[in-house]
Amino acid sequence: MSRTAALIFGAAVALEWRQSAATQDLPALRKDFDKFVVDFGKDYDAADREVRFAAFVENMKYIEDENKKGKSYKVGLNEFSDMTPDEFSMTHFGLLESKPRWGKLQSLGTHRYSNATLPKSVDWRANKAVTDVKNQ
Repeated sequence: MSRTAALIFGAAVALEWRQSAATQDLPALRKDFDKFVVDFGKDYDAADREVRFAAFVENMKYIEDENKKGKSYKVGLNEFSDMTPDEFSMTHFGLLESKPRWGKLQSLGTHRYSNATLPKSVDWRANKAVTDVKNQ
């Protein structure tokens, strides 16, 4: 999924911004970031706050550039606007691939029914066979 799709995901909760990111100075961007932190209930330590602010500024530039294209949709800020595209991808996309357990074996042999009592249900999440539900 592309960066555009990730930002479109939050278009329903997009915020209106008074000025464009390109014309804002650093204090104005910090003010917008502070509003974002409050609006989305974010909490950072001092070091992480600067990292999140840098990602926020890049996302503001991206939002402005996309919205200038005159498409039929507008992108805006959402709860993920303090993440880089890579961070978003790592936490919201992907497949948990199983690790090879049997080396290069083509087959594990013949399986015979053992009259074992099977559980009525299995929580595949507890077995790490599927990923957790994402923000949907």
